[in-house]
Order: sequence, then C-alpha cells, then structure tokens
Amino acid sequence: MEITCVVAAITFFLGNLIQMSVGKAKLSILQNHWNRTSFRALDGEYLWKWWHYRRKLVGWEIFGGFFVAMAWIFLTIPIVQIAYAASKGGKRKLWIHVSMACLAITGCTTEFLTRLLEIGVWHASNWVASDFELKDWTGDGNRDFTGYKVLEIVYQVTSGTQMWMDTFEYVTLFGIFFLNFMSFKALAPDQRHPLIYALSLLLALFCFMDGLFLFLRLQNWELFSFLSNIFTVINRVILIPTWLLIMSRWLPTALSLFALENIPPPEPMEVDPEAVFN
Repeated sequence: MEITCVVAAITFFLGNLIQMSVGKAKLSILQNHWNRTSFRALDGEYLWKWWHYRRKLVGWEIFGGFFVAMAWIFLTIPIVQIAYAASKGGKRKLWIHVSMACLAITGCTTEFLTRLLEIGVWHASNWVASDFELKDWTGDGNRDFTGYKVLEIVYQVTSGTQMWMDTFEYVTLFGIFFLNFMSFKALAPDQRHPLIYALSLLLALFCFMDGLFLFLRLQNWELFSFLSNIFTVINRVILIPTWLLIMSRWLPTALSLFALENIPPPEPMEVDPEAVFN
C-alpha cells in the first residue's frame, strides 16, 4: 500500500470535514442574527453585532483553512506518482500524464496560496474588528459605526477572490480526473482497473458540476449554493479520499510492474570454443 496516497486521503478528508463543520457552525450561529435588509443597507450597529458573532469561530476558521492548505500539498504527491506510473516512466501517453502532473502542481500552488490568503484576510479583519476603534469616527461621542461599514466592504471585496479560486480548483480537479480516465481508457480492457476507471469519470463529472454551480451562484445564490454544497461534500469528503485509497493499492503494483519491464535481459555468456571441444 502506498503511504502517500493514504496520508493524502486522510488529510484531505479531515481538512475538508473540519472546514465544512466550521462553516456549518458559523451558519448556525449567524442564521439567528441574519438580516439581509440591514446587511445590504450597511446598518452600522447591525454590522457591529455581526462581527461579534463572527469572531466566535475565528480559531477553528484559521485551523481549518491551514489544514486544507496542507491537504492540497499531500494530494499533489500521489497524483504526480500516479501520472508517472500510468505513463510507465514517460513511455506511454506522455502528454496526458504530463498534463495531469502540471494540473496537480498548479492546483496545489493556487489552492495553497488561496487558503493562506483567506487565513490572512480573516485574521487581519478579526484583529481590526476587535482592537480598532470602529464605532465613533466623527469624534463627537455619537456612535456612527462607520468603521464597521468600511471593514465589511473591504472584507467582502477581498473575500470575493475566494469564489474564483475555488472555481479554478474544480477546473484543475476536473482536468486531473478526466485525464486519468482517458489514460485508463487507452489500456486494454483486461488491464483496466474497473473501479478506478469508473470513479475517475464520476469524479470528473462531479468536479465539473461543482465548479459550474460555484460560478452560477452569481445568478441565483441560494439555489446554486445549495447544489454546490452537496457536490462539495460528495467530492471532498467521499469520492476523492476513496479514489486515493484505491490508488494506494494500485500504485505499488503499477510501479513494481514498471520496474520489472525495465530490467535489462541477461547478457549472453561468451563461450570459448576450444574449452567446449577439449
């Protein structure tokens, strides 16, 4: 069993489970205090209370984001190994497997930087909301809460990059799993691993739909956020860890077969004719 696949499956599962749990807890806390009208009107007193409830989960928010960033690093290692093994060391369908590795590295780099950016924005915003004077900017003693209005606008604008980064994440995942499906499809039927073959296609389809729903949230936020959350749970908590665990059994066998194929044949022994006839 390939340990890198197992570690990637565990970290990816736990990281996304923690982040989703934090998101659910945050939603549960904030739903009782959500007022769309006050939020859209940038009601200062409402935003002040809103940030008070937001800060209750700041520790878990930062921990979950950091764990997911690390999970992406661990995910990239087995994908590059799988691309190497499936290409038989670059001797088979080279463009497919090089593209898989490039997408994995690109997705890892982008996702890692995105999560660090998300952690930084959240930590800095929480620090400003808790330690800075945001209630009275006029200095006349009347609390106008202008600082909270400015903070919320900056926070929303900065956080908007996350949606596009998440969409790009699913584009890269779609490419990885679709190329893996194409790689196995090119094998003879008796050489295919039927479960990997089917699961790669299913993951490619689900990642494409998840990325599409993330983008379509701009048209109907409630509907497509709900659909995107369903596909996100299925992809990140169930299908991708399962795919990695299956690959952890396939990868050592593929690497050992590749090593056997590359063992040079024994050189013929030179025989002395005189020694034979004497």
